Amino acid sequence: MRCSTAQRYIDLKLDGELKPRHLPVLTKHLSACKACQTRQADAARLQQILANAPAPEPPAWVHAQIMDKVQRMGKARPTFARRFQLSTATAVVAIFFSFIAGTQIGVRSFKTEAEVAPTTTVSESTIAFGENTLLDTYESTGGSNE
Repeated sequence: MRCSTAQRYIDLKLDGELKPRHLPVLTKHLSACKACQTRQADAARLQQILANAPAPEPPAWVHAQIMDKVQRMGKARPTFARRFQLSTATAVVAIFFSFIAGTQIGVRSFKTEAEVAPTTTVSESTIAFGENTLLDTYESTGGSNE
């Protein structure tokens, strides 16, 4: 194992995050390497000092500044009635535009029978019996005109 890997493992061990499968490899390296033993001792000492250090107190002006900002944000927040009015207006506009779009699509897609041009169908049938031919021609608008 290289010392750089051992140093990472030392930090993980002190943080309680070293996987158990890496512990024997680290222990073997530490038994043979004085530099890594020193690094582990220094890191453990530093961790102990930081754990026993008192928590720093924030300056007094920080509390006043935070409270002032909270009060300003509370005043700037729109009331429930105002937020409800905005959401209602948005919904009305959306319904209006969807109604217009739906009407336009319906008008263009589903034309009534009066708007549809009538179609004419011409059929021709020929029946031949030797030299005699019967020719039947008729026009139709959906049915037969006989």
